[in-house]
Amino acid sequence: MSGKGRGKGRREESSSESEEIVVRGEEEVSLAEYITGVTHGLDDEVQALFERRTDVKEIALGKLIEGAQKAYCYDLIKGNTQDILKALKSCISSPCSNLEQTRACHLLQLAALTCSEEWSVYYAELSTLLKKSIGNSTAQEQKVASIITLGLITFLWAEGEETVEVVQFLSDALVAAEEREEDEDLSDAATLKAWSLLITTLSAEYVVDDLIPSFLNNIVGFLGRSDPDLKLAAAETLALLIENVKSIEGDSYEPYYFNGYFDVSEILLDLKDLANANPRVVSKKLKNKFKPVEDVVTTFESGSSPVSNLVFKGQKFTFNSWYESQRLDYLRAILSIGFQHHFLHNNLLRNIFDVIIKEDAPSFSGSEKRASKIENSRISKFRHNQIKKGRRNKQHVQDEF
Repeated sequence: MSGKGRGKGRREESSSESEEIVVRGEEEVSLAEYITGVTHGLDDEVQALFERRTDVKEIALGKLIEGAQKAYCYDLIKGNTQDILKALKSCISSPCSNLEQTRACHLLQLAALTCSEEWSVYYAELSTLLKKSIGNSTAQEQKVASIITLGLITFLWAEGEETVEVVQFLSDALVAAEEREEDEDLSDAATLKAWSLLITTLSAEYVVDDLIPSFLNNIVGFLGRSDPDLKLAAAETLALLIENVKSIEGDSYEPYYFNGYFDVSEILLDLKDLANANPRVVSKKLKNKFKPVEDVVTTFESGSSPVSNLVFKGQKFTFNSWYESQRLDYLRAILSIGFQHHFLHNNLLRNIFDVIIKEDAPSFSGSEKRASKIENSRISKFRHNQIKKGRRNKQHVQDEF
C-alpha cells in the first residue's frame, strides 16, 4: 500500500449512499439509519457545552466523543461547527477541570477527522491555542491531550514551513526531556509519537540531512528510560528514521551507517533485550507491548520494514512500512472502537492510507455479524420457547380428555 496521500480531507459525495451494515433478524439497517441512531439527541449535547456546571459539560463532551467515534457524524459536526468550535476553544483555553480540557481536545481530534476540509481554516488559531495549553498545563493528562491534538491537526492541515515549525517545537520539548534526569513526565511519549507522525509527511532528504544529525541521539537516549510507552515510542521512531535512511541508501544500507552517532552493537543489544524481555522479570502484558521491537531489530539489521494486515468487510489491507504503521497507530488510538467504521466510511482515512473499498465486498464486519448472531439467537430462542409452550398447552388439553 503506497500511502502517499496526506489526506487533506476531500469529502466525496458518497456519504449519502445507503449501505447495509447491521442486521437484526430479517431487518436491514442502512448506514444512514445507523448514523441517525448514534447521533440522536447529540444536538442537545452540543448546547450543553455552554452550561455553567462543569460536570454537565464533561458529560456532554463524553457523549459527543462516543458518538463521533462510533459513527462518521459529518452532518452533526458540520451543522454545529461554530458552536462546537467556540465551546472547545473555551474548554481548552480556560478549563474548569482537567477532564474538561482533556475531553475537549479529544472531541477536537474527532471533529478534525470528521470535517477535515471545513475545519482546516482554523489551523493557525487552534495550533496557537494548543501550544499555549502545552506550555501552561500543569496536569499531565491535559498536556498529553494537547500534544496529541497538535500533532493530528498539523498532520492533517499544515503545509511546508508550518509543519517544520511544529516539528521544531516538538523537537525542543524532546531535547529538554532527554536532558532531564527524571522521566516522570508522561507527556514525553506523546511528544515523541506526535513528532514521529509529522516525520511521515516530510521528505526523506530533510529527515536524513537535518533531523537525524540533530536529534537521533536524543531519540536513542529514551531507550534507557523506565516509562514503557516512551521506550516503545523511541524504538519505533528509530525504525522510522532508519526507513528514511534506507530509502536514500537503497541496497547499500547497513546498520553501521549510524556508527558516527552511537555504538551500533550496543544499541542493537539493548533492542534485542527489550524485545526478548524475560517473562520472569516483566509481566506478560508488558512483554506483548514490546513485541513490535522485534520488527525494529529486523529493520535496524536489514533495512526491511514489517508487514501487517487488517481485514475489514472481507477485504485485506496490507501495510508494509513504519511510515504507515505510525499513522495507523496514531489514528487508531484516537478513534478507538470506531476505527473500523471510519476506515470503511470516512474518505479522509481512505485518502491517508490510499485504499479503495470494493463496492461488491461483503456488507458486514465481524462485530456486526456477531451482533446479528446474538439477535438471531435471541429470536430463535424466543420462537423455540413459544413452540415448546404451545406443545405443553396442547398436551395439557389432550390429558384433560
